[in-house]
Amino acid sequence: MIRLRPALTEEEVRKTGVAQIRQEYNKLANDYNRIINGDIYLCPKCNEFHNSDAFYTDKKYASGLFPICKKCLIGMACDYDKKSNQYSDNKQKTMDVLKMMDLPYIDSMYQSALTSCGADI
Repeated sequence: MIRLRPALTEEEVRKTGVAQIRQEYNKLANDYNRIINGDIYLCPKCNEFHNSDAFYTDKKYASGLFPICKKCLIGMACDYDKKSNQYSDNKQKTMDVLKMMDLPYIDSMYQSALTSCGADI
């Protein structure tokens, strides 16, 4: 997850020297250029910026990435217990996420994935 720096307020700008304003501007410009160059992407689900490796590839999109980050997709496909801080499988949610991603649901692959993860089925 990447946090963008907030711009200085007008009050902060008044109190800041020219050298520091240049430095702050350069930091903001670098963040902006990382977005423009496609080095980081915004997940609309969690509203956070992430590097490209936090997204699944998908050639249907201009960026070549599915627009929702992996962590959010996993959260959408599973049930989460806040008390135990554990995820548990939910077949229907998994099917819904795969449908959203335009991917087929194959029950044998689902069962195999659960087995390899050590989930109780």
